[in-house]
Amino acid sequence: MRTEHIEFSGTALVRWNPWRIVLSDVPLVLGLIGVVTSYQRGKLLRVLFALCLVQIGLILRNTPPWERDGRLIVHPEGIDFDGRRLVDRASIHHALLVPRPDQPPLVRIVRRGLEPSIDLRVRDDQQGQQLMQALGQHASQSVAVLSLPLQILAHPMGSIMMAGLAITVLVGGMAIGASPMTCILVFAAITIARSLLRTHLHVGTDGLVIDTLGMRKYVQFRDLVKITRYESSHIKWTERGLDLMTLHGEHLRLPVEGERGRKGYTVEMVERRILEGMVTHAASDHGDEQALTEQLVPQGRDASAWIQSLRTLGAGSLGGMRHAPIPLDRLWRVLENPSMTPLARIGAAVALTASASVDRPRIATIARSAAAPRLRVALEASLEGQDAALASALDALLLEDAEAQKAAAAWQERKARANERIVDDRYPRHIAWWRSRH
Repeated sequence: MRTEHIEFSGTALVRWNPWRIVLSDVPLVLGLIGVVTSYQRGKLLRVLFALCLVQIGLILRNTPPWERDGRLIVHPEGIDFDGRRLVDRASIHHALLVPRPDQPPLVRIVRRGLEPSIDLRVRDDQQGQQLMQALGQHASQSVAVLSLPLQILAHPMGSIMMAGLAITVLVGGMAIGASPMTCILVFAAITIARSLLRTHLHVGTDGLVIDTLGMRKYVQFRDLVKITRYESSHIKWTERGLDLMTLHGEHLRLPVEGERGRKGYTVEMVERRILEGMVTHAASDHGDEQALTEQLVPQGRDASAWIQSLRTLGAGSLGGMRHAPIPLDRLWRVLENPSMTPLARIGAAVALTASASVDRPRIATIARSAAAPRLRVALEASLEGQDAALASALDALLLEDAEAQKAAAAWQERKARANERIVDDRYPRHIAWWRSRH
């Protein structure tokens, strides 16, 4: 329960001057208009003047922000800075710790809607973690939803697709008799639309969800074996991001930095948030409740029989006459352990809600920290007693498990076929043949 006021010293508010941003847009807009109109008239002098205006706008836009030291207080209603309300708790979407080389870190508070984010300078990493804990935004308490560049347009395939699109627009425009300026405007409109389409990365305590244009990919932390940074340069522009490798050999590329004109997350921020979730996941994997999970998973039963048996189990854990009592703390350990399977955690939640005195806000907090959408929906449904939603979640999760097992089997088969192509001396056949001839 967040009922106390927590004060943090040595903090500062880091903000951009909104008037500076507005003033930087004026020369940018005037310069771009001047470039287009002057180029059409062939007046080189005006083009140079317009380019100077563009440069002035870029310089103004990239000047460093200012920092104001003050006292920070976190309370149930929100955050106060120097006695004034900085942000309401209800408007906080998520928070991230931002590492900075040779400088104190920042805590970035991302607000809901179109409100700009707030950066708070903290003394060190420890104070930053304490601030996020007080806000209920620590990796163990909530799901961070990060808006990233569109995944399907990551380099190199994204560059090839955009180049192909540019050629298609130009050739198609010339075929129908459109002017070059019309083709440029059409391509610019497509580019703007592309920048508005985003990939959303959900990072919880159980895993992460990659949501691209409504297509969701859920990766459990126990299946994530490798995270590396990548950097690709193309057309004098550098794209940076993360490469994820799963246990089944699947490679996922997440572009993070590289979009022109947009300041978002850094690779270090996204990587740190994923690693924090993995550390939380690993710390909870004690392996001492595996026997209990056999009673919590369906094991071939239909949804109604499964739910009924779980509620009976919950009644037994409260000391029923016909069932062996199971301590409530064991059910809580399964529910709060993100390394357990989603079905086992849902089963523990249903069993716990058989009691009218169960700590429901505690279950709601656990649901908010789950990245898997179906797990989160099922936990919320268990609180509200919605058996239909629970049954739907069960069917979907069983289908996901079956698909995951098929993917694992296919990966093992591919590995076996690859190993068969290697000769006994551990060299490929063509290399072995070349060595035999020389």
